[in-house]
Amino acid sequence: MQLKQEDITGLWRLMNYTVEKPNGKRCPLWPEIKGHLLFTLEGQISAVIVRLPLEDNRACDIISYIGRYHVVGHRIHIDVLTSNVARHFIESQRRKIHLKGEQLVMVLLGHPTGTHEVTWIREL
Repeated sequence: MQLKQEDITGLWRLMNYTVEKPNGKRCPLWPEIKGHLLFTLEGQISAVIVRLPLEDNRACDIISYIGRYHVVGHRIHIDVLTSNVARHFIESQRRKIHLKGEQLVMVLLGHPTGTHEVTWIREL
């Protein structure tokens, strides 16, 4: 079944964020983490991911971005407008996505640090 924008619209809470390194080793992005992701029906996206515990609100403890998105089959295309992180987040991204009940899994391939897999659970 092809996903539609309406299928992912809403607020999502971060459940898990793992990175598979080029050597094949899988590990969490950070030991303790929380975050939220918001998709609007109009095609806007907003995300914030925070490493815990926060230490003096260092920028490297937070990933945040806003932009536009659209769904094509089982892929999401994200055009990042503003971000607080490195250049690879300030451009268009293509991610594989799939729904498992109330869970949304997004996979970012081709990142310099490896394959990023992020699992979210629907809140609203």
